Amino acid sequence: MVKKKTFIQGAFILTIANFITRIIGFIYRIILSNLIGAEGMGIYQLVFPIYILSLSLVTGGFSVAVSSLVSRESARNNHRCSFNIVNTALKIVISLSLIISLFLLLSSKWLSSNILRDNRTFATLLIFAPAIFIIATSSIIRGFFEGMQDVTPNAIANIIEQVSRVIIVLGLLYFLNGVNIPYSVSSAIAMLGNIAGEIFGFFYLSYAFHRERKIYRDIRLNTKSYFGDIMAISIPLTVNRVIINALSALDNILIPQRLLVAGLNSTQAVSIYGEFTGMAMPLIFFPSIITNSLAVTLIPAISEAYSTKNRHLINRRVRQAVDVSLIIGFLTMAIFLSLPEPIAGMLYSADHVGQMLFWLSFTIAPIFLNQVFASILNGLNLQVITFRNSFIAACIRLYFTYVLVAVPQLGINGYIIGIIISYAILNALDYTSLKKHTNISIGLNSFIYPCLAAFFTYFGLKYSFVYLSLTGINKAVNLLISLGFGCLLYTIILMCFGVITINAIKKLFRIR
Repeated sequence: MVKKKTFIQGAFILTIANFITRIIGFIYRIILSNLIGAEGMGIYQLVFPIYILSLSLVTGGFSVAVSSLVSRESARNNHRCSFNIVNTALKIVISLSLIISLFLLLSSKWLSSNILRDNRTFATLLIFAPAIFIIATSSIIRGFFEGMQDVTPNAIANIIEQVSRVIIVLGLLYFLNGVNIPYSVSSAIAMLGNIAGEIFGFFYLSYAFHRERKIYRDIRLNTKSYFGDIMAISIPLTVNRVIINALSALDNILIPQRLLVAGLNSTQAVSIYGEFTGMAMPLIFFPSIITNSLAVTLIPAISEAYSTKNRHLINRRVRQAVDVSLIIGFLTMAIFLSLPEPIAGMLYSADHVGQMLFWLSFTIAPIFLNQVFASILNGLNLQVITFRNSFIAACIRLYFTYVLVAVPQLGINGYIIGIIISYAILNALDYTSLKKHTNISIGLNSFIYPCLAAFFTYFGLKYSFVYLSLTGINKAVNLLISLGFGCLLYTIILMCFGVITINAIKKLFRIR
């Protein structure tokens, strides 16, 4: 039987699992980028907007709907309804996924030549089309465990997926090492690894779900149909994610095209796009494993508190989540502002990644904070408001991509400017909506103290790295020591401000 944890503890478990998968993923991406090059990564990343857009149709809203509804029934100790919710949701997403897979299989050639404007993406598009069914089914089972506030199966599945992906992709690429394979084939192999990982994760999740179901085998399934409840929650969220992901897909497709207008040739444009989306972005958002975990556990936690009309619990959970997101966001910003070139140089051979990391660091805190804001609004069943605010921000970002990326003096930095401005506006809109519906007020200290700690940490990181460099120490060892010192300094400063307390740490680890 599932044993509930607090949403912070659940987020902590997911964070540990995601940390393991991200470390494996980083090693994987570094080796992959060196094996297939920046241009190969660019082709691989070009397909991702279509991939994400397709998945948003079958996973975006339904997983959250299952999580919210299961959480509500679990709070009432009505477990038989939880399994009926899952059964209804599975019927819906399986039907949808089959339709979308068929459409992608029939239109892959047209999409590669007319939308992505690179025929080398055709094979990659073909590979992921049949796998949508597997990913959609997994998302519903994940939603069930999130609603039961048992994140362990999802955490284990994440690790299985990543390990499988690494073994298959790198195994194939090393087997073909020395063979002059085109970028289209290397990109297709990378996508094949993604799909293989999803399949292995699906097998484990199915096993965990059936094991959980056996615990309640004496409970007769409720015959009530939850179709209406699922659709009421999922439709606004699905429409939201489809439109936002469609705008994001258009945004990403535009980047290499607008770089061409800025004066780059086709190879340069695709290479810079590959460095930006395949190297710099994954690296800079590595710490988002914490805020992503918070976002996942926050929706059912807020939904449960909302269903019992416990406003005090809602407000406490909101403040906790906002504080954690800002603490992680400002620390990450300090790290990448102070040491972008050493970090990029240790991991990649690409020239522009360090500069990209520096400018991208300004986007971290706003994006991390918004992950929490969006989850809170969704947990309060305010999906329409989330969609409205996200749509406005996405349109603003799209405008800046079209205008600024084509400016030769800005190039890819024009896109980063658009991210910063759009997320600043999005956070303002989300906070206004959140304050209106919860009466919560986030104090300035939540921003000021982490910002001050990041300011001092920035100089601590920079000067510790320079000082250790003068001793002739190995660069990688120097970087690791400097990062450890910076994180310790940041934590000590926050403890001095009273933002982090010993009692909070004990509670997280359940130390008495």
